[in-house]
Amino acid sequence: MHNDSPTECTVSPRPETLWEVHFAELGCPPGILLAGVHLTEAEAQTLAARGLLAPILHRVYSSSAPSPQLRGYAAGLHLRALSRRRSVLHRLTAAWIYGCAAPPRYLECTVNGNDGHKFGAQELRYVRHRYLSYSRFEVNRVGPVLVTTPLRTCVDLAAFDATPAGDSALATFIRAPSLGCSPRVLCAALAAVPRLKFRRQAIERVHQLAPKVS
Repeated sequence: MHNDSPTECTVSPRPETLWEVHFAELGCPPGILLAGVHLTEAEAQTLAARGLLAPILHRVYSSSAPSPQLRGYAAGLHLRALSRRRSVLHRLTAAWIYGCAAPPRYLECTVNGNDGHKFGAQELRYVRHRYLSYSRFEVNRVGPVLVTTPLRTCVDLAAFDATPAGDSALATFIRAPSLGCSPRVLCAALAAVPRLKFRRQAIERVHQLAPKVS
């Protein structure tokens, strides 16, 4: 005797479905397009080569010039709703959000180690995370995601990212008056952070980069 009743099984959503779900959840601004959902990757690249689309992050494109808000939405498309609420984008990813660094291969973010948050398998294709905490005064909301403020981003880069990409991002922040990260302000912020390792080296890096800013 055999059983003709259907067997219950759980099927993981295909990646395209996850992108579509996130897109619907976020209510993305007009002009954001997903390669593989709204058009093929080949079509997106062709339009980008003609200057009709701007690549933002991975498969996310825009019909207008990228802005912090649009980059925030592009990052948010890679995260579940719970992760968007509990994680904070920082370091070079935050610098990219503010237009001071190249698009990241992986989203650098941090979560509070005490809340037990875990990222899903699909998220971990795009996310690298740490367990650190920031105060509410060190975090901005940009679109649907939380991001360290420009000043806190600079503090982190100066103290913890002594790479050419970190130097380039710091120099770009310093020469953008609207972001409020002048060498004087940044050095004062570094001096005020309690128990900061490599404080002296970080302040020296800021001084070394400052003369390069015209």
